[in-house]
Amino acid sequence: MAEPLLSVRGLAAGYGPLRVVDGVDLDVCRGDLLAIMGPNGAGKSTLLKALFGMATEQAGTVHLDGRPLHGRRPRERLAAGLAYVPQGRCNFPLMSVTENLEMALHEAPAPRVREGLERARALFPALAARAGELAGNLSGGEQ
Repeated sequence: MAEPLLSVRGLAAGYGPLRVVDGVDLDVCRGDLLAIMGPNGAGKSTLLKALFGMATEQAGTVHLDGRPLHGRRPRERLAAGLAYVPQGRCNFPLMSVTENLEMALHEAPAPRVREGLERARALFPALAARAGELAGNLSGGEQ
């Protein structure tokens, strides 16, 4: 098995002293696709927020590409290559579709931004066709 890109062991997290998730173990290797499923209130969002440093890590370890993330702020985790996109409608409704995609790549060097935009357009041709439109005008699924 390949070395995991993201490795989580015994993660417990929540908000302040409130523990919402407990004992999470997972490995994600390059090229893997991971789905986190469960009913409302099961802790899916809290898990993702904890990985990104937006919920309190109460126990366990999180490593990205072999580097520990514990105690690192969200900005540092983003710089290390981890990102979190919250659920909901468009984050920047008054910006164009292209500008929203560029925001997701704001820390990347220019060639990576171009590559990222090309990849997004290839994966989602409907977005390519609406690149200059305000992102707030997209349907919920398109957003």
